[in-house]
Amino acid sequence: MLIEGLLAQNFEVVQAVENADSTIISKVFQLGWQSGTSVIFFGKDVDLLILLTAAAPVSSKTYLLKPGKGKQANMFYSPLGFKYPDKVKKNVFIFTCFSGCNSTLTMFREGKLKFVKTPEKYIHLQEAVTIFSKTDATQNEVGRTGQQFIAALYSGCKDDKLVTNCAPIDDESEAILAIQKGGEVVEEEEADEKVSCKPPLKNIKPNQTCLKKHVMEFSFVK
Repeated sequence: MLIEGLLAQNFEVVQAVENADSTIISKVFQLGWQSGTSVIFFGKDVDLLILLTAAAPVSSKTYLLKPGKGKQANMFYSPLGFKYPDKVKKNVFIFTCFSGCNSTLTMFREGKLKFVKTPEKYIHLQEAVTIFSKTDATQNEVGRTGQQFIAALYSGCKDDKLVTNCAPIDDESEAILAIQKGGEVVEEEEADEKVSCKPPLKNIKPNQTCLKKHVMEFSFVK
């Protein structure tokens, strides 16, 4: 009904099949390329800014208009205004997936700055996380890289094992996942009795279900 109403008013309508944010960004880039002029699009979701920053070409003339709240004025954002090093921009997908833009996607008691510093600390991750920039990455590749990242984030492991008894993320036959944090360990069966992957995840120790949710979030934002 909404689509029909917009079409009746001579609006061009594009319906997102899977992910609305990526569809919006793709359409914005397409319009900019076809017109050769600046493109301004409106949005409230910070995911739009993340995608714009990560995917926009260096010479992009694309701007996000984010409405203000209360006394806060409307703001224009440009990918050219990104002030962090190129290596942070290159890995912005993985930082978004694991640190989250809000409490729904935040990992257990870990701040955003640690997600930025983790690849700097572990050299083996600097190459591994490039998988998050590949549009043809498989779920197994993303899952394995996610394990490596989370292992380094929580326990300092240098391989793809979170702890010694952790099964690969894509092995559904194994139900045990333990992440050690402050001397405490949560296993899948124990955790599932008490919590599920519902907000706020920042207060929940990661179990296999929650970890897979964070890792696979990349599949939707890329």
